[in-house]
Amino acid sequence: MEDYNDLIKFIRTEYEMEDKACVVFGGSYGGMLAAWLRQKYPQTFQGALAASAPTLYFRYAPSAPEFAYAEIATQDFRTQLDKSPDLIKESFTLMMDSTSDKWPEMSEIFNTCTPISNSTDILHLYQHYSNGYQYMAMTDYPYPAAFLEPMPAWPINEAVKPFANIDLIDDYERKQAKKKKAQEDEESNKPWYKKLPTWDGDKKDEKKSSSVNGLTDRES
Repeated sequence: MEDYNDLIKFIRTEYEMEDKACVVFGGSYGGMLAAWLRQKYPQTFQGALAASAPTLYFRYAPSAPEFAYAEIATQDFRTQLDKSPDLIKESFTLMMDSTSDKWPEMSEIFNTCTPISNSTDILHLYQHYSNGYQYMAMTDYPYPAAFLEPMPAWPINEAVKPFANIDLIDDYERKQAKKKKAQEDEESNKPWYKKLPTWDGDKKDEKKSSSVNGLTDRES
């Protein structure tokens, strides 16, 4: 900030503009600088416009809760699809708890530039997606924009569409248990003669199994 202060003083002297006001503008961190310049050097900067400038938002600062922004971003997603924050949390939990036998599959699913090979790669993957969700909350404009990355209008609404047909783990397990119970009831209510074993010489009994490996397994 001292550099800016010295620069404006030089410009005023060099171009004989001592009687001209200087108003600073900024957004985000630039907005924080603009506000602080006006506060610290009021004799140099006669005005400031600070947009989206969290001047009091610092870790451990009593002025604003540390996770206030994350809570706002979460609410943005919940407004578009109530279960989406919970699905995202479940996916992050599965991601961070994953073991090395899952990493090749995850590398393919997320199309990583290089195969996931250690826990640090997992952390970077988590941070990448976490930042992506938060950037969408920052740029949730009603029109297409490319402020940070090219995004459609209302990017959060677009982002949660694939989650619509995916159940939360508890809901999925509840449905599976209900389905299993219905099958067992149907089997137990069959007449005795329909329970007799049958033999088909042309076909062998086929058994199918499934397991819950990730959110996509719960898509209905």
